[in-house]
Amino acid sequence: MRYLIRTKLILLIGISVVLTYLVVIAFDILRVRQRVEHETELRMANLVQNYAKRFDAQVARSTRTFVEIHPEISSEQIYAQLRANLVQNYLNEMAAIGNKHGGTLDKFMGDGIMGFFCDPECSGTVQDAVQCVHMAQAMQERAAGLQIAVRIGINGGGDRRITEPT
Repeated sequence: MRYLIRTKLILLIGISVVLTYLVVIAFDILRVRQRVEHETELRMANLVQNYAKRFDAQVARSTRTFVEIHPEISSEQIYAQLRANLVQNYLNEMAAIGNKHGGTLDKFMGDGIMGFFCDPECSGTVQDAVQCVHMAQAMQERAAGLQIAVRIGINGGGDRRITEPT
């Protein structure tokens, strides 16, 4: 009989301890999750603020407007929208630099642009090459000011078309 009472007491105490432990763990997980969400929101706010200072305030305004219209949006979606706004603004700015230096925008390619300095039928001149290099330097300087790493490629060779054999 004593064995049965001890077993019941041990089970009762053990279950109480395990349940208390599980409640403490659940509370800690909830607290950590809330802290992470709060830190993510602060990081996103700082990111928007920093880019608004470095880049164009329009990026921050358009992202803030998007968040105000969609209050249920997740932090990942906010980041994606901010990134899309930044890329769009960056491409517009780089295209404007290209146009300022006499280039012609050909197309947007993901997060890059392609342009040319003479019509596609001409072979180009030394002046076209000089303008292209000046444009590339201006783009590099602007991107460095924004703390964005960019790569620029210049093709100065002849036309390389692949033709089908007849």
